[in-house]
Amino acid sequence: MNYNNDKFPLVFLQSWLWESVEKCIDPSRRYTSSLIKKNFVDETPRKASPIVRISKFIKVTDNKDLTVILSDSTNLMFAIFPFKPTIVNFEDKYKQRITFHTQNILIHIKKANLRFIERKDYPLYEIPAMGLSMVVLEVLDLEIFQRDQIMLSNKVESTLKFLHNESNYESLFGRKWNNAEENNDREDYDDVVSF
Repeated sequence: MNYNNDKFPLVFLQSWLWESVEKCIDPSRRYTSSLIKKNFVDETPRKASPIVRISKFIKVTDNKDLTVILSDSTNLMFAIFPFKPTIVNFEDKYKQRITFHTQNILIHIKKANLRFIERKDYPLYEIPAMGLSMVVLEVLDLEIFQRDQIMLSNKVESTLKFLHNESNYESLFGRKWNNAEENNDREDYDDVVSF
């Protein structure tokens, strides 16, 4: 992986998201839990720091989690900031709302998990709606790395692509998670499951 950011204007951001996500998945495994990798940031490449830019706030879920789009110097990734502990701890520490003047700032991710989620709960126009498991970063602890709200030019912004658009994303993550709602055609009899 090339960590030289000659073409990217933010010197603190490196390309690390895709390499770290790709490294976590076992292509031969079928996941029965939504958790892909606990303590995901421990998997970042040695030369990279888990620093990302908050590109966009999407919406608040029914359980008060905040959905966001994060970016490194090459990729965008869908993420969730859980109400507890992430939002509560951030707002206690910085004495401000997590959405108050934080779009386009750099944050350091201290603790995060990699998860599959239900697409219907998180509709996004940027991500294809059918056929693939949705992989997101569940950020559990973060800190502000740089408070400057840096807007990128359209030319630079257009070079960033979603992880979901990477060439081998489908082969790694497509239909890897068997959640209960997807298996609605099975019958359960005590400890015996029939398909």
